[in-house]
Amino acid sequence: MIRRILAATLVLALSYSLASAAVDPGDEAPNFKLFGVDHQYHQLTDYAGNKATVVVFTCNSCPVAKDYEDDLIALAKEYQPKGIQFLAINPNPADKVPADSFPKMIERAKEKQLPYPYLYDETQEVAHAYGAKVTPHIFVVGPEGTVVYEGGVDNRHEKPNYLANALDDILAGEEIEQPSVAPFGCSVKYRRAPQEVSVEAVTASELRDVLKQHRGKVLLVDFWATWCAPCREQFPKLVKWQKEYGEAGLQLISVSFDEVSAKDGKVTEWLQQYEADLETLILDVPNHSDFVQSWSSEWEGAIPALFIFDRNGNMKHEVLGTKHGSIEKMFRPLLAEDR
Repeated sequence: MIRRILAATLVLALSYSLASAAVDPGDEAPNFKLFGVDHQYHQLTDYAGNKATVVVFTCNSCPVAKDYEDDLIALAKEYQPKGIQFLAINPNPADKVPADSFPKMIERAKEKQLPYPYLYDETQEVAHAYGAKVTPHIFVVGPEGTVVYEGGVDNRHEKPNYLANALDDILAGEEIEQPSVAPFGCSVKYRRAPQEVSVEAVTASELRDVLKQHRGKVLLVDFWATWCAPCREQFPKLVKWQKEYGEAGLQLISVSFDEVSAKDGKVTEWLQQYEADLETLILDVPNHSDFVQSWSSEWEGAIPALFIFDRNGNMKHEVLGTKHGSIEKMFRPLLAEDR
């Protein structure tokens, strides 16, 4: 059973949130109007006459969210007849998580026979407004339109049952004993805002000057182009390595073979697409073939082409084509070497 293996298998996929959400107990709950799998729009204010409304940020893909589905269904069946409405909201966009697309939501709702509306926050505006951090993340809205509880369902399937206790307190007309509890689940897959990137046009000699400026670091000089399909395959790996090994002394120099006129268009869009915070150059040379011959006698000009330099500026490896399976093994020993 998934709940029996969460601690062992999901450590890297989970987010434990100890910070407060954007909306805390006592704050006014942001209203919303979202489309549901029933092909109807639902607004929070539609349920203002209820004793409370339970807003659950959840999704199809997260193992924790799926593990809590039966619990939430059971709670909804118990408390909805008592005047407490449940609303489930999926904040994960299909462009980042295909399993959380609207058609997949419809399939999931039918499969689980959800007894409450399942809504799609495609723009993520509602998730941002509430400060939803994980799936599941729960906000209970009282009859006055304010949040009265924020957090998780329970204590990792153990007591205390935070949500049920809060709902019982509401029905009893009592103050909620624990109005805020750290939620537990998979992080909401927020889109990142388009990153500001800069691309500098350089000549062949200026490129070599750039490399000299980074003497003391292990350099990966990657030649690519937006029209190159193999480059598209390899580029995300390079971005990942820069993030992982940058503090250890790795520096990726990204060099585009696109026309210089594409500097502020396709090249910039490419970098934003891959969320690439890289030093990026575009070659401003009369003839790319002449540049290739001057750069390496082994290189015939095909891209991607990656050249690895040690901390002293010596070229140690030439990787021609997509061989990202072995690149990491090449540069990691160089990071351990002293200048």
